[in-house]
Amino acid sequence: MATRRANSVEVISERGRIIGLWESGMPTREIALTTGVSQRSVQRWIKRFEEEGSLHTKPRSGRPRVTTPDNDARILDAVEDQPLTSAVHHTRNLELPCHPCTTRRRIHEANIQCYIPV
Repeated sequence: MATRRANSVEVISERGRIIGLWESGMPTREIALTTGVSQRSVQRWIKRFEEEGSLHTKPRSGRPRVTTPDNDARILDAVEDQPLTSAVHHTRNLELPCHPCTTRRRIHEANIQCYIPV
């Protein structure tokens, strides 16, 4: 089953419909039945709309980065000095506390082409 993104147009319009029905005076139980959303979710979105005035989902913190900004700068300096060297080589040479995939992601985040040895 496919999932919908938290702040997609469809999801935001569904939340807007919930708020519109609520503002027109419809009880939360009827809104839940009409929209096919649980009554608890309807109540939660009404409360959030009243408190924040927004229908968007809050950003979450996610997992902390393994590399520091200093490590990221060292990676980019190494790639600039040796552009044809692999991410595995850079990770080992710089003694980074991460997997080579992380090094590769940092290189891609900087919009630099990452090379894989043959």
